[in-house]
Amino acid sequence: MPVISHHFKPIFMLSIIIPIGLFASLKLVGFLDTSVTIAETKTLDTVNWEIPRPTRSMKISDVLEVPYANDGLSTTFSIIFGIGVSESPSHNDNDYLRMRLEINSIAVEPAAFIEGVSVVFHQDCQPSLVEWISNYINFENLSLLSVSSGWTYGGNFKEANIKLAGTNNPRNASFSATVEWSFLTPNTETHQMEITYELTYYNGTVYKKVIQPFQLRLYTGHHYLYVDAVSNIGETNVTVLVDGAEYFTPFNLIVSEGAHRIEFEPTISINSTNYDFEFWSAFYGSPQRIQGSPYFYNVTLKITEDTHLRAFY
Repeated sequence: MPVISHHFKPIFMLSIIIPIGLFASLKLVGFLDTSVTIAETKTLDTVNWEIPRPTRSMKISDVLEVPYANDGLSTTFSIIFGIGVSESPSHNDNDYLRMRLEINSIAVEPAAFIEGVSVVFHQDCQPSLVEWISNYINFENLSLLSVSSGWTYGGNFKEANIKLAGTNNPRNASFSATVEWSFLTPNTETHQMEITYELTYYNGTVYKKVIQPFQLRLYTGHHYLYVDAVSNIGETNVTVLVDGAEYFTPFNLIVSEGAHRIEFEPTISINSTNYDFEFWSAFYGSPQRIQGSPYFYNVTLKITEDTHLRAFY
């Protein structure tokens, strides 16, 4: 299967339930029609995604995209990771990961149609909560049946999910929603959770279901190291060695926690003018802290959290 990888709040505020409405109206859209029998359920390979758990405010720009085409159905299941923030004041100092969930589906056979879609967040291995951003739930040729936020906390688990039904047996349907996964533990703890997309369709003969699982993991023991350089003309591109490996600024690395040897160029040339290395500074955390500015271009830096290292010429 091809894969393209390019707060703490009071419990009574955590659950958002949109009423399902009249049973008769659901019969019209067909999603809860008891006559629907699933002839076949196909579970696709799990897509695994993991990053170090951020310790400072940062942007994450990863995309998981799984195209599926079979039996008259063409579908793409996607997760777009937008922002990772550590200790955001609006989240009562809980760091969180924001993601965009998308399903785009076309039933290509003349008699085929989309019956319904749903997304389920399963139990986290650590205390956390999952919240839907209500202003960013969009869908086409679907009707929203229910949406519920959820949590793992104090030995209890409440499933976060969303359910939608096809409207008037649509040949094509799309869904997108933004979700925040907030972590209720110190950032020394690893979090792991599975998300499953489910799509039910009629292929012209029988009803079938396709399930796409995603496994998300934010692990500890590694950190982001972002390195850049500036001179009196602005951002500057220089060669930097990290543990003997060569990189060109600006760059972002994932490194293990501990000491790392970093070497900047002692002199660079820009438009036939030489610039000597002056000093470096390291920026940490939220709120930002700055380490002293040593006047040497070779340094052994102990990395214990996400770090922005800048050289000045």
